[in-house]
Amino acid sequence: MLKKLFKRKNHRSIKQCFSDSFDYATKEMAEFRERNFNRFLKWISVYVFLVVISLFIFNSKSNLMLNEFPFVLSLVIPRMMTLLLFTLPVFILKKPKAAFLFMSSFWFLWYGIVFEKSYIGIAIALMLVIASALLFFAEKEKEYSKNKPLFMRIQLYLAYSVLMVFALQIAQMKSFVKPFEAFLLHPDVFACNILCFAAFGSFIFWVRRPKSAITIYTVFWITLAIISFCKSKRTYEPVLFLDIFSLTEGVNAFFSSFSIIFVVLMIALAVAAITFIIILIKKEKKVRFSWVKFFSSIMFVMLVVSSLYFVSRLDFMKAESKNGRSEYDSKGFVYSFLFYSLDSFVVEPEGYNFSIIESIQNNIENNYVETDDENNGVQNVIAIQLESFCDPYEYPSLTLERDPMPFIRSLMNNHTSGYVSVPVFGGLTVKSEFEFITGLSIQNLPLGYSPYVQHICDEPIDSLVRYFDRLGFETCAIHNYEGEFFSRHKVYENIGFDYFVPFECMPDIEKKDAIWGNDEVFINHIEKALDNNGDGKNFVYGITVQLHGDYHPIPESEYTMNISGVQDPEKEGAWAYYIQQLEEVDKMVKDLIEMLSNREESTYVIFYGDHLPSIFVGAGDNLSTKQKYATPYFTWNNMGIKKAEGTNADSGKYEPDIKLYQLSTLMCNELNLSGSFMNRFHNIYKDSSSFNHEFSCIQYYKMYDENKNVTFTNDTYQIGMLPFSIEEITFDSESLSYHIKGEGFTQDTYFCVDNKTVYNVKFIDGNNIIVSDCDETFESDTQVSLKIIGSKIGNVLKQTKDYKWGSVYAGKN
Repeated sequence: MLKKLFKRKNHRSIKQCFSDSFDYATKEMAEFRERNFNRFLKWISVYVFLVVISLFIFNSKSNLMLNEFPFVLSLVIPRMMTLLLFTLPVFILKKPKAAFLFMSSFWFLWYGIVFEKSYIGIAIALMLVIASALLFFAEKEKEYSKNKPLFMRIQLYLAYSVLMVFALQIAQMKSFVKPFEAFLLHPDVFACNILCFAAFGSFIFWVRRPKSAITIYTVFWITLAIISFCKSKRTYEPVLFLDIFSLTEGVNAFFSSFSIIFVVLMIALAVAAITFIIILIKKEKKVRFSWVKFFSSIMFVMLVVSSLYFVSRLDFMKAESKNGRSEYDSKGFVYSFLFYSLDSFVVEPEGYNFSIIESIQNNIENNYVETDDENNGVQNVIAIQLESFCDPYEYPSLTLERDPMPFIRSLMNNHTSGYVSVPVFGGLTVKSEFEFITGLSIQNLPLGYSPYVQHICDEPIDSLVRYFDRLGFETCAIHNYEGEFFSRHKVYENIGFDYFVPFECMPDIEKKDAIWGNDEVFINHIEKALDNNGDGKNFVYGITVQLHGDYHPIPESEYTMNISGVQDPEKEGAWAYYIQQLEEVDKMVKDLIEMLSNREESTYVIFYGDHLPSIFVGAGDNLSTKQKYATPYFTWNNMGIKKAEGTNADSGKYEPDIKLYQLSTLMCNELNLSGSFMNRFHNIYKDSSSFNHEFSCIQYYKMYDENKNVTFTNDTYQIGMLPFSIEEITFDSESLSYHIKGEGFTQDTYFCVDNKTVYNVKFIDGNNIIVSDCDETFESDTQVSLKIIGSKIGNVLKQTKDYKWGSVYAGKN
């Protein structure tokens, strides 16, 4: 419309063009009001009347009580949607009023059954059927309506919306039966999902190319479903809006977790979809723009959003947990994605102000009993987060020939141990890391929020690490996986570590499937971390990786013990693989404790699992929510610290006795240390009646406001602990390659010339590498160096100084 106005020969002003457009729209809306408004208003009144009646009758399962008034009235719109699904086809019939009453009877019957008031539902349905029969003979046949095509389009669109909502929920729940059970038994939830899908897709009614628009809209949701499927295979979490902040991690995980065939298939489908859309846009003829449809769409979206905003505050639609999988299953994929997207931003807790923070700080200062942190007698404190660690006897019906972790079991029986409540299931290790190191909770952040990627990689924060640093401990993080994953190479600097040793800085790493590393390397690197500080004190934090999936089933001939009780052969083979790896981890723990015992230094070690392994996916229905989000923790010390009363991870209960964000507080209490500010907070406020509010306020302050008042510095931070240098370069005339000698070499070392050209090297050992693809001759003042480059993104993690070629080149062998 506007384009035509601009092309007119008189070249009227922009103001005049918009004025004409407004006049045209006003005229079109006036014609619609004169022809249809009164009839439309009457039918709306009937719908509202029936729905309001249903709100007072059917409310038992939705907890729609008077104490939720007036928010309960927001359910009028969702219930009108389900009533519309039953009754919309009647408007193309010759006797719509009688047909409307007849179809409404089925709607009341459905709600009566769902809300366990079948007798009332049947009674109302019978009355409507009788009224329909009487009206059928009294009602005059309606003449042909020119609105019939519009009703047909709306019916098709609603049918399309229903099919898409079910299809997306089937993909989410990975079941054809469960979505029908979830939606048919919860019609209000079902309606909310249809409203979301239909409202945000209503633009297809007024755009100039509706076929292209509906194709793009469909592809958008199908793409989300595929991404959610791929993500949940690895992390047990659905797709979330905040995943865009972890896009590189997601892409990396996609390529590393799925077969080449699957990856190629997904890329081919994406290319095919984009090509089809481009062709369709070019070939589709434009339709006439309608201001009535445009404004109707906008009003529909505004009505739905405002209605569902208040619906979200009703008890039956409130978030029950911060677990995305359970929320998407119970609230629906479409509704959950859209509404959690709107709730993706960190905001101040209600009632947050500096006086509350000051009150908490003063209360801790006045009530906390100080300990002699400087002379507590401990030299080494080691915390190890065991990737995907579980007690295999937790798995329902699994029977094993022998205990695959006898040494760990002995630690559980003889030292403080128990079960810790973790924030994730099946994946997302960094969220568990965050809780242990900071004492803060993922529950106080939006669903899907990743504090490492979205905040701490750019902003320094207080932590348990900084507390040990203030006590004079040298602090080191060790992780036998990619240093750039979830920006750990930046995060650990902002958390306060002196050193970070990723697997790119480990010359002795044995990579499994190109990315997983063996856990046995921890013994060597923890020992080096303790030696690095001489007789000084050390805090070492380790994150293992060997028990991580994928759990590819192994053949029965490779089983290390007899396994029974698992019905699915593939699942049994996967468990056999996990047991095989668990036995190696048990040996690693044993060798580590033996090494620490031989050092004869006062040492305390705490181990805990970050989450249950993804092999539990599918068995989750047989576990309580507490059990699903609980992992074992256990300790060891040579300081005479006795086992804490009431703690035993081998009790067979598998019930958590502590939150993960409180676990470092337990550790400090056992060591008679004051701990970080958050450790003190948890000791003082754990029994407070207003703990949740105080915790959310202090967490917001510690994450987002404290660094405005406190300067956190970390000038000593280094990636890698070993010295990294070139001693000598020689040329081998036979192999036409350069042999470089030095120290600190790893499998991810590269040879660089003038800080520009980078050459691959052949790794021999920590002191020898070979450059074979370099056929250049260098001037004596050419600058050469070595770099350790991240295997995930390609950041330079560590670099030698620049050497002049003449100072290191020793000639030919």
